[in-house]
Amino acid sequence: MVENTSTIKQLIREIKNIPFLKDNAILRDVIDIKEKFNFGTVVIVDKKNTVLGIVTDGDLRRIITKSQKHYSALMVESVINFMNKDPIYLNHSNLSIDNIKEIFVSNKILDIVVVDNDKCLKGIIHIHDILEKYV
Repeated sequence: MVENTSTIKQLIREIKNIPFLKDNAILRDVIDIKEKFNFGTVVIVDKKNTVLGIVTDGDLRRIITKSQKHYSALMVESVINFMNKDPIYLNHSNLSIDNIKEIFVSNKILDIVVVDNDKCLKGIIHIHDILEKYV
């Protein structure tokens, strides 16, 4: 169990352990990488690893169920067309676990993207990471 005074650094899933794709990816790539990592959020980055957006399980469900396009045509569309361009993210700072929990609860989200001062991807915190280590 992590102490209440612990910070973001103890909870972050590093970039090598999370699904992310470059901005030239297609929707099919999102599904493939989600399966590989068994994770609900895929981060979309540019060539410098600057976070551009995310695609979640819920986003995929809405895209597939609301689209008028045939599934195969939809799967080859650019991920840029479907990503959430304004995800909630944290700077790679020393926020307390209580602060992080409040962000999860108040925004009703499961994942928070972690970035550096240049908005480059550093990792993700998943709500289960807090529950497993803190509760």
